[in-house]
Amino acid sequence: MILGTVTGHLWGTRKCARLTGKKLLFVRLERSYNHYADHVVAIDDVGAEIGQQVLICMGAPPRWIAGDTRVPVNAAVAAIVDEVVVETT
Repeated sequence: MILGTVTGHLWGTRKCARLTGKKLLFVRLERSYNHYADHVVAIDDVGAEIGQQVLICMGAPPRWIAGDTRVPVNAAVAAIVDEVVVETT
């Protein structure tokens, strides 16, 4: 899973039929996780809003979250993050 922050919503009047009813979010990834991209587009089934920290899963799990392995997605919001606590020694 990858930590990120929701920075926007995406709207499309024409899209793949399997994406009908799916909310699409623009998520800025924490830099330490991804050297190739700063943002991803992710489907959202948990109701995340702009400014919230979220956990993103990538690869096959987003299709499981969507409930259809034929959905053309590679990122999904798995959880809204309430708090991050990192203990240092």
